[in-house]
Amino acid sequence: MTKIDTYRSTTMPAYGLVVPAGTDPASLQGEAGAAAAKLSPLRPHSKGVTLEDIFKGDLQAHILDQLATKGAGLVKTEVSFSEVLSG
Repeated sequence: MTKIDTYRSTTMPAYGLVVPAGTDPASLQGEAGAAAAKLSPLRPHSKGVTLEDIFKGDLQAHILDQLATKGAGLVKTEVSFSEVLSG
């Protein structure tokens, strides 16, 4: 089981950041750090939750891969009907 903290961007509310539990998003480096900076300010959404209880299937595998390779994961938390219908 992978424990995570999730954050939501206040400037881009459709996007969320997933980090290992206890990780300060400001401490992230590389692409993850650049993404966290672009999404800032971030507000905590959930703390110390189990990744497997929140995300399932391909999304769970994608986030696990991002956590392993980048130190954080990104999720799009909202999708509008117009976005789906126009695509």
